[in-house]
Amino acid sequence: MKRETTITVAGVERVVRTEMASKVRTVKQLEAAHTKAVKATITEMRRANLGAYKSTLAKLEAEPWSPARDRDIEATKRIVRRAERGTLSAHGTPGVSTAPFPKVKFTEEVPPYLVEVAPGHYATEEAAETLFDVLAEPTPEPAALPRPVAGESFLDTLLKNVAA
Repeated sequence: MKRETTITVAGVERVVRTEMASKVRTVKQLEAAHTKAVKATITEMRRANLGAYKSTLAKLEAEPWSPARDRDIEATKRIVRRAERGTLSAHGTPGVSTAPFPKVKFTEEVPPYLVEVAPGHYATEEAAETLFDVLAEPTPEPAALPRPVAGESFLDTLLKNVAA
């Protein structure tokens, strides 16, 4: 099992691959190792590009004043500071959580490890076994509510039954 991520910084593209090896034995360890490798690669690529970031900052400061220029200068200063320190931003890319789901191409082929549980519906063998076990169990009947006696309110009857 392996993970692969393509990173692009300032037009330079790099592929980071992480595979299960001697110390990486579980999926959780693989994900952690891959995340660490991606962060290290981004930090390294930003440090290598630090000169270009500083020249961009100098160009922005030389331009005539405008609100957009000030905003760009502040953003570029943050990028330079992160590149010098080797840190990453704490927030994700805006709009990723609200982006539409990418188009998926479905095929008619059903993987061999899936079992048909209903016409057109498939599941793994373990899931199919537990599905039918859950459906076979009888559901308990709900307890009947106490009936009020003539002249009593429902709440009085309920409180009597709870106190008893």
